[in-house]
Amino acid sequence: MQQSLYGYLGAPSYLVEMGRSFYESCTNFNKQVYPDNFNGLHYLSRVLHRPYQLPKGPDTVEVKIAADEITVGAAAAITALVDDNRYLYSKPGQSSIPAPPVPVVKNVTAATAYVDKLPWEPGAKGIPLTLSASNKAQAGFENATKVASGSIDTTGLAAGRHLVYVQGTTENGQVGSVSAAFLHVKAAAPAEHDVVLIDTQLTSQETGVPDVRLNVTATARCTGVLSSLGAAPRDVLPAGMSAATGLVSFTLNNCSKTGLTAKVTLSLPAAVPAGAKLLKITQNAKGQKEAVEIPSAVIVGNTVSYAITDGGPLDEDGALNGAIVDPVVVAAPTAAPPQSVSNIPVNQPLALLLASGLIGWIIVRFQRRRASGGSVAPGKP
Repeated sequence: MQQSLYGYLGAPSYLVEMGRSFYESCTNFNKQVYPDNFNGLHYLSRVLHRPYQLPKGPDTVEVKIAADEITVGAAAAITALVDDNRYLYSKPGQSSIPAPPVPVVKNVTAATAYVDKLPWEPGAKGIPLTLSASNKAQAGFENATKVASGSIDTTGLAAGRHLVYVQGTTENGQVGSVSAAFLHVKAAAPAEHDVVLIDTQLTSQETGVPDVRLNVTATARCTGVLSSLGAAPRDVLPAGMSAATGLVSFTLNNCSKTGLTAKVTLSLPAAVPAGAKLLKITQNAKGQKEAVEIPSAVIVGNTVSYAITDGGPLDEDGALNGAIVDPVVVAAPTAAPPQSVSNIPVNQPLALLLASGLIGWIIVRFQRRRASGGSVAPGKP
């Protein structure tokens, strides 16, 4: 058959004969013929592109992707064995046929990976791999057997199964067989979007407490949402500070995930006073209320913004449980009392006597001048 292919088509070919008889038994085929010849047939399938040239180069086997599945955009680690000394030296079955010559072994100098395209296909882009020593190398031929390793950037790959081909090269520039492994890429998780959980105008029943608009968003959904505005606990505010708002409280319960972060914005009726702080109203180890500053809060104009994470230091219940409890108050520096006009000290008799004498002298001089028809010029006695 191979002669016909060459004679009519000009295609070089060769024939592989297997088995012990023309009518091979299934038992013998399954136990011996198939396992003894599978690797050889597999090798032939990997060099079909150039069956008389690729075998001159190193054989690539054991191509492995480190992870079963890679999220698109992540790097996939890959390893392979590139071997130019992978031969089985044996004598032929007939004594009259001499053994084949021992092939010349070359050092492996490079290995390249290709994604979804064979090295010789148009548009194939090679990814250089790094070579390192292999424990499978034969003594004296350490550089003929190498481990190739590297990473595949999955950015831009479609979700699904891809083929990664690896091919080695020897010191004389001869490329060898190609082997491959499947790379499974999964789509990235969809980006989470903030869900508006609270957006309401809070009004207190307490007199003198200004309204506050409360807006809370998070990357989760919560079925139990509560909010309120009450009187500020003035007794726990720092010295020199007074409440600019009432006690703003909200609770998020039964949230769709734990560890969620809520973004909170308080909108006041007027601009927040200079030097104001956002204080967390919490309890200390003794069970006593105390006010703790939230330094991460951002105050701009009439808004106060901050973030709080389930189970984090600002979460009042302190547990990673898909719930957030948050009571806060905005406090501003207390205004200084107006300065009073200094009075003349009345506990100094000499000062009072001198002041009274001066006033009396001025009155007498004015009356004398007026009686004589003159006038008193400013600054003259």
